[in-house]
Parts: sequence; C-alpha cells; structure tokens
Amino acid sequence: MVNSLKVLKDNRCALLLAEIGCWLHMLGKFHEGFLQGNFDLDTQVVEKMESQYKDLKELLIGDTQPTWTSDIWQTLPHLNLNPTTSIATLIKNHTKSKNYKKEKHLDDLESLLFDAHGRGSWTEKGILARFMPPQESKIYLSSAFGFEKKYIDFSKIGSQREYLYELLKNYLNELRKNKANLEDWCEFRENFINTITTLFSMTVGDTRRPTNDVSLFDQTAASVSLFKAALAHVLLQGFIDPFKSKYHWRFLRVGINSPAFWSKSPRIGDIFARKDIITSALNQIHNFIEVEYPLGYEIYRDEKGSVFVLPDIQNILEYNVEDQPLGERLKRIFQEVVKGEAEILLDVTENTRNMLLFGEIIDNDIPELNTYSEWIREQWSKAENREICVTCGIRPQGPKYVSITRNICDICEERRSNRSQEWAETLTHTIWMDEISDINGRIALVVGQFVLKEWLAGGLLNSIMAFDPETRQLTDEKRKKQYGFDYGQLTEDISRVLKSNQTLGRRFALLDNLILKGQRGDFSKFQDIYGLYIGDSDLDYSVKESWRFALLMLRQQPSFARIRRIWETTWKFWQEILPIDEDADISQSKAGKIIGTVGPRLLMKGDITPHSSTPEPYHAYEIILDETKLSVVWDKKRQGFITVENPAYILKLSGRRPPEKTNDEKDSNYQKRLNRWALSEMKKIKGNLKIEEPVGYGAKDKEWGFIDVKEVEEIPGSKYVPATPILAEPSTFMALVPADRALKVVRTIKEKYEREMGKVKNRLPLNLGVVFTHRHTPLRVIIDAGERMLQRGIGSRYTWEIKTKPAVSSNPDDPHFKNMVQMRLENHNGETVSWNVPLLMGDGTTEDNWYPYVFLKSWKNQHPKDRNRSLKTFCPWNADENQATWLVHAKDVCIGDTIYFTPSTIDFEWLDTSSRRFEIAYNEGGQRQGEKGVCRPYLLDTVEILERIWNTLKETLSNGQIYALRDLIERKRKEWNPTKEDCSKGTFWQFCRNTLAVSQWVRLGEGYLWEKEGMGKNLWLDTWADYAVKGWLSDAIEVHMHIMKEKSEVGGAIHEN
Repeated sequence: MVNSLKVLKDNRCALLLAEIGCWLHMLGKFHEGFLQGNFDLDTQVVEKMESQYKDLKELLIGDTQPTWTSDIWQTLPHLNLNPTTSIATLIKNHTKSKNYKKEKHLDDLESLLFDAHGRGSWTEKGILARFMPPQESKIYLSSAFGFEKKYIDFSKIGSQREYLYELLKNYLNELRKNKANLEDWCEFRENFINTITTLFSMTVGDTRRPTNDVSLFDQTAASVSLFKAALAHVLLQGFIDPFKSKYHWRFLRVGINSPAFWSKSPRIGDIFARKDIITSALNQIHNFIEVEYPLGYEIYRDEKGSVFVLPDIQNILEYNVEDQPLGERLKRIFQEVVKGEAEILLDVTENTRNMLLFGEIIDNDIPELNTYSEWIREQWSKAENREICVTCGIRPQGPKYVSITRNICDICEERRSNRSQEWAETLTHTIWMDEISDINGRIALVVGQFVLKEWLAGGLLNSIMAFDPETRQLTDEKRKKQYGFDYGQLTEDISRVLKSNQTLGRRFALLDNLILKGQRGDFSKFQDIYGLYIGDSDLDYSVKESWRFALLMLRQQPSFARIRRIWETTWKFWQEILPIDEDADISQSKAGKIIGTVGPRLLMKGDITPHSSTPEPYHAYEIILDETKLSVVWDKKRQGFITVENPAYILKLSGRRPPEKTNDEKDSNYQKRLNRWALSEMKKIKGNLKIEEPVGYGAKDKEWGFIDVKEVEEIPGSKYVPATPILAEPSTFMALVPADRALKVVRTIKEKYEREMGKVKNRLPLNLGVVFTHRHTPLRVIIDAGERMLQRGIGSRYTWEIKTKPAVSSNPDDPHFKNMVQMRLENHNGETVSWNVPLLMGDGTTEDNWYPYVFLKSWKNQHPKDRNRSLKTFCPWNADENQATWLVHAKDVCIGDTIYFTPSTIDFEWLDTSSRRFEIAYNEGGQRQGEKGVCRPYLLDTVEILERIWNTLKETLSNGQIYALRDLIERKRKEWNPTKEDCSKGTFWQFCRNTLAVSQWVRLGEGYLWEKEGMGKNLWLDTWADYAVKGWLSDAIEVHMHIMKEKSEVGGAIHEN
C-alpha cells in the first residue's frame, strides 16, 4: 500500500482551523491586565470579556451544541472530540494537568495542545521557575542576550487589544462559513498570522525575569509548530496519547545556496530580481507544506533556505502527493519558479525532542548549485548559435532583440525590467552602484556575521542562568517555608541520591525542597526523575552526573521559543542597521542616519534623436558629458532620463571643482553642502549630448543616439540614502555603501553590538569586513570578495588571561551600564581586548544575575567553587566537549584567570584589480594567509585605534611626511622580513621607534602629542612603535589617504601611490 498525504488535503479546513485555535490559545496574555498582574486572564480571558465583545465571545465559545468549531473538527479521523470543544476551551484548558485528562475533561485535540504548549512554553521556564523574580511596575521585553530596550506601554497594549478583538470577530466569522478554498486559505492565513506576529511581538509571554526574553509571539509560534506536526501525525498514523507516550518531531531542511544563485549578477537590480525568485519559490513550498497539505510549520529561513517542523515519520518524503512522492513534488514546485536554474536539497533529520539537530542542520553546508539539466537542455536545443546569458550563466541569450543587445536571456531581461520599473515608480531607494559611489567614485561592501551555531543548537544557553546560583536563603511560596540554597550542597544531594537510587526525602533536603511533587511525573525514585528530565534532552549522556542535573535546574532552557528568539534578535539587529525590506525607511536606520540622504534625483528632458528605435522603458543608458559618462534611466511616464549617479563625482570628472571641506566642518554638513552644489551645477546642463547603451563588462558601449537637453529638473520625493542592503539574515549582513562612510557604518555596528550584546560578547563573536573598490568593479567580483571575508569563521584565539579588572564602575548614559565591570584581556600573542560588561537590566536598578557569565579555563587564585556565583556547565571551546567547565559571573572573575573568550574581528581589502580578491584567504586559525596574515583580521577594538592613528597623523604631519614615514617603514619590512623576535622590542621594532622619534611632529596648542594624550614621550614612542610593527600605521594611511582620499590638515601635496 502506498502512503499518501491526501487525508491532509481532504481535512484542510479542519486542520487549519485547529491551527488558528492554537494561535489563539494564549490570547489572554495579550492584555494590559495580564501585564499588571492578573495572571488568571491567561485561561479566563474569554469568560472575563467585556460586554462590547459579546459577538467575539460567542464565536470563541460557540453558541450551539455541538459548537461550530467542534462540528468542523469532528471530521478529523483518529480523534475523540467533545461536542463542546471550542477555541474558548483550548484557551481555558491549555495548562490543565494529566489528572484533568484522567477525569475525562480533555479530549484528544485539547491533549495535543496541552503537550505542544508544554514543549513550546513550559520547557522554557524549567523546574525552578517559581523563584524567578517578578518585574514590578514596569514590564520589559528582553532580547535573547539580556538587553531590555524599553518597557511595554500598557495603554498601547490596551488599544491594540481592542483592535485585535475587532479583527478576530471578522476573521472567525469568515472561518465559520467553512467554505474557504486553497487560495482563500492562503490569503486569510497570511493576513491572520501577520496580525498575530505584529501584535504578539509587542509583549512578553512571561513577566518574570529572565523568562521575559521570550515574546508572546515566540512562545505561541513554538506551540503552533509542534501542535501542527503532532496533528498531521495523528491523521497519517493514528492518535498517540501524549500523556502516555512522547511525541517527537523531525526537521526538514529545504536547502538552496541562494548567494551562489544571485551573487554572480552583473547589476544590483539583477541581484534583487534573482533573490525575489528564490523567495517566491520558497514561499510556494511554504504554502504547500503549511496550507495545501497541512503537514508542518516553517520555523526558520535564511540565505541557505528554510527549515520546517514535520511529524515524526521516517519516510515522509516518500508519501504520495497526487501520484508523486512529496520530495519530488517539492522539487518540481521549486523548478517551475526558478526556470531550471537551480535545484533544492531536501534533508530530513532523525526524530528528536530537543533543538540540537536544529543547530546542526542550520550549520550544514549547502552544495554548490545544480541546474535542472533536462529543462536547460531543452532551452539550448532551440538556440541558434547564441551566446550564454551573462546574468544567469545558464540559458542562451535572447531570442528577443533587446535581450541579445544586452547579452542576456529573455527571462533575465524581463526580471531586470520589472525591477527597474518598480524602482522608477517609487525612487525611495537605489539599485544603481553609480548612485552609491562617493565623491571619488568609490564604493564599499560592508559584511558582517554572527557566529550562531552553538546558540542555535541550544548549547550556549547553558551559559545563561534562569536561577541565580548565589548561596542565599530562599523563600519558597509553594512550600510555605524558607531554606538555604547552596550550589555545592545541591550537587552533593544529586550525587548521593543517584548512587543510592533512593527516593527524595529529608536525607536530600535541598533537592527534595526544590523539586515539587507535581514536577516528578509518576516517579518516586530519583533515577527515574533524572531520566524524565535528562532523557531526550541535550544534556543526555551515558554517565549520570550530578552537575548535569544541577545545570538543567539552573540554566535557561533551550526551548523552541528561546531558540527562535535568538535568531530573531540577531536578524532584528541587522534590520535596524540597514533594513532589507523595501517598504522600510532606511533613512531612519542606524546606518541610514550615518550615511545621510542625497538628492533629489534629476530628470533630463529634451529632444531625442535615436539611431533606430525609441528608448526601452526603464532601461539604463549613458549620456556623454564632457567625455564623462553620466548614467541615466529612461522613464517612459515622465518622458525623460532619470540621473542615477553621484552628481558631485561626475562633475568632478568633467572638470568642475567641488567645494573643499573645512577642517572644523562636520561631515554631515559638508555632505549637504556638496549635494546642494552638485544639484545646482547639474541643472545648468544644456545642449546636444550623445547617448550610449551599455553592453556589459569588457565590451564597448553602443552609440544609441542624441538628446538636445532643454531642461534638468528635480523630481519631487526622490531623495534617497546612497546605500543598498543585500543581505540582512540572522547570521549574515551585506550592504553596499559609499566608501568614505564605510568605517562610520562599521563603528555604528560595533557600538550597537557592544551595547546590546555586551553581556555575551565573550561567546557571541561578530566578524566584520569591508571591501573597498571603484564603482565600475564588476559587482560579482565585489560580492565574491565579501563572501571570502565571511569564511574566516571563529578562529583559534579562544583563551585569554584577565590582566586588569577595576572595581565596578558606572556609565550613567545607559541603564545597563550604570554598573559595569571593565576588563582588559591578553592572549599568548600579546593581543589585548577590552570588555565592558554591563551588570544591570533595562530599568537601571535590577542586578543581572542571569546573563554576564564567563567560562574559566584555569585560575591562579580563588577556586571557582568558592566564588559568589559559579557552577559547572558545558563550554563548546573546551577540547573535551563532555568535560565540565566552570562558569562564573563577570563580577566574580579574578585577575590571573584564563577564560574562554571568542573575540570579534574586522578585515578590509582594497580591490584595485579583480584578481586581488583571491588574496582574501584564511588559515585554520582564522588569520589571513600571505603578507597580511601578520595582523589581519584585526580584533574589532582595533578600529578605534586605527581612527586614533589617522587623527593624530592628519593633525601633526603633512601629506608628504605621512607617506614618507609609511614608505620608509614598509620598505624596511620588505627588505628585512623581520622575525617575531625582531618585532617584539627587537631590531625592526627599534627601527620603527627611531623613525617615529625623528619625525617632525607639529606641536599642538596643548603641547606635543604625548603631552596631549597624557603620556611620557618614551611610552608614547613605544606604543606607536607597536602600531607600526603591527602594520596598523600603514593600514590607517591606506584606508584614509589612498582609499578615501582624505588629506592632512597640515597641508602638502597628496601622494597618489
């Protein structure tokens, strides 16, 4: 017998209605009253609804017997349902216990929801949730890493709740009709979930710290994913009572190496068009799995594809869908959208009840693209001596004439035209590299990457506490008594009861007090309780160990909701830097404010004389202006050419002299003044000018005709930020920005990272990179260079010694940093890192006893067990992954401790030629290979040092002196090829020091440089000799003078090397 998914399709309406019920099962938490302490609303919100919501209340409860929802659900096979089951009963009973089930109050649907809610919600709180401190008058929603931005506005929740109730009334009225077809369901469900996502993301699932790190949406979505998979399992293989057997699930990875699909595109617009194709294909698979055949739920998507939760069925991809295996059907869906250009990888994991496999499947490499050979072969069979398309690199060019003239196939030409038209109709963003370039015609690709593997597998949640491990007196409200807590005593109790295989009791008083009777399942012996919690978890191991169970009790639980919150936090981080959503106003983003807006764009009108045909709508052309090419796009509606250039650069090339920046002028003010000058000059353009049509990289542009320019006018509402985000996924960021503002964007990212991820900076490294180049460097070369920078990984600089740790200090500008620990760390290479660890939560008063912890490798003084807050846990950088590692609070580290610390890094490259990108290569330790491996990638802290070096040089030496200093040092480096000893206070170091000492530094108003910086001359020269030896002095000069064309304030001719 062939297994089939037809039963899911036949019961689509009932299954999706059940899913809607699950989305609403915690509706009571979206209530200002819940936030203010009325926690009964969680299950009693329907009963307590005000009279004005009478219609909604009836829809939730059902005004007939059987209820309208139960009437629909009764069609579901293998389920025993009560006629009174409704969305209201799902809300009321989602926290009921096993005993409630025994009393026949829960039917099978409610039992499945209870189990899914437990796995998605209760597991994130853990055994000791009753000791979590409540937030007082103000409730904060925390990030996954302990950053609380702003407290929740109760009045806003109240008004949004009223809005939601009105929408729900309309939504449920529609569902009651039970006549929705597939298209209707797709549209309804998308609108419904978008509403729930927006509103439930505004508030917490739990008001206590530290479980306020999970939003109500995260908590609900986790339950929905497990509930939906379990319900599909029931229909396909029969009902299993979740109170008797544990439901498992599997992850399906729909893998596609999307960067390989779009990164070779010749234009930004082509990149976006090809990204849209991938998104569309994944969306169709999403709708197939979630709606057409309600089988699972998509829990994750990034540049490598999607991940779904599916029922625990080993051969699920072999189940038939209309006489075709599911796996083949999914591949066909994808092929029909991408036109044979790529194939997806389908990978189903083993069954599980934890998140370890999720982290592994996310981290798995996706193979290089494979094309659908049969489809492509058919395309070439019709081609008559045509060349290959320069955009997709797969299909033959044409056959349309306009496609052949641009060296692309008809499919890519249509995608490009559509994207260009969409841009011209809004003009709020840019898809043109010429618009992004700075006044020197240079651009930069800024890339960034969070190393998330261990976080998404849940492993690093073992370094965040849910229960404060400090030795203290506990007040246990559940037991109505007080008793002392001590971590050492806890592990001793666990060890003794494991060895004796006895029941809990007074002999193990602390452990017996901490684990409530209702938390022990039906077990009396601790060996069984240990298995209940540790079995099927990430802590499971062949040997039962006391510290493992203690860790399970104390840690933040790696629940579905919390894992989702982790990648959601990093995704939102990048969105706030430079959002990928075209509807977002990037001028209000962090990078957008730094880069600033330019424009408005200009429209050139006049009499056009083509050599043959009229201009193609929304196609790019070039107008020859004083032997300089001005990029333009023909706008059919406006009947003119839109300029797509940095006008200041074009004017500079054509011989106009742009205004100079004064020494004391702010960059933002200068950019505005420069923009006003450029617009004014551009409007003066008149006369008969030649028009050319770009053919492609490496080919001579084709003369198209002429335009007799009559007027150049501003286009209202066309100001824009000269930047284009290409990727902003949970781990990866990529954006094109003007070269002269790239380092400012990097500093903005660094500042945001240290503020919002400062508590976990030691275990959440951020790698940044900048690729500087000319605006006409092929885009695919630039992208390839950026991707190479993202391949350096975490490196091998794991262990650092704490050199200094001043007493707790204060920064009143940020509530988290009102109390902080300032550490200086040093590794065996002599590299140093500063780490300011915030010690407070977002209210500026609550001590953070949960997030700022440190892995200890070794110690010289006080043993970790004798410190205030310490425990044993896993450390992913410990050579023995099953060996316990001591974890201590940041306040409790000592000078001389050696800690595991994964530093953030930054690298840069100037692509003067396309082949230069091949020099971006890293060894296993994450260091650059070749000459630049001495110092690159830099530690992220080095960015500030490079800026300090440049600011010093430009204030005290002329352009010629700066270049002479650099050239002398770098020439000797090349001649001598100094050893490590030569660079460490040896011959080469002494040469650098002597060279610096005889340089003619200009005396500043407050004295010489060393006096200005509060240092003696000898110490200052020692410090700068180190800068020179490490290559920092040379790199600061290259970035600021050679790449960004900045000049010394002392004067002198610019050096063009």
